[in-house]
Amino acid sequence: MTIMETAGLLGNVGEFLGAIGVVVSLVYVAFQVRDNSKFVLENTKALLSTTEITSNDGNRELNLAYVQNPELVGLIVRGMDAEELNESDAPRFAQWIRMIFEAHMTYFVQHDRGLTGDEVWDYWSRVFDRYCRRPGVIQRWQRIRGDFDSKFRDYIDAKIEEKPE
Repeated sequence: MTIMETAGLLGNVGEFLGAIGVVVSLVYVAFQVRDNSKFVLENTKALLSTTEITSNDGNRELNLAYVQNPELVGLIVRGMDAEELNESDAPRFAQWIRMIFEAHMTYFVQHDRGLTGDEVWDYWSRVFDRYCRRPGVIQRWQRIRGDFDSKFRDYIDAKIEEKPE
């Protein structure tokens, strides 16, 4: 065998080994992509869960304050019924309503971004519907609606305009 033939043979072997290397590399990349996809999916599920838990904790705190304080319950009921509130109760009710709207806006934004599952969103949306039909809440919303994002305002305005069930 001449040097030229040997060089040609070695070149062919090199090309063959290079092709095998490409195939091995592609298989390796495919496994890496698959593993990375599983990791991303697991992290996404964890993020969704954490988001929902955090939001639920905020609502739990609001509800806990509500049930532990009979005076607050009376204030909120009077305010939601649009009864006249004294000068110390009116700002407390206004702040409570703002916190309710802010908590719901958190769910609204999370759901809009795909960070809250539909079943959680549907639940909180139905719960919030009851607030949006109370005359004192509607009055208060009219005063503070400009503080909120236009997409959220449109959503709340539509809820308020809906007929009671």
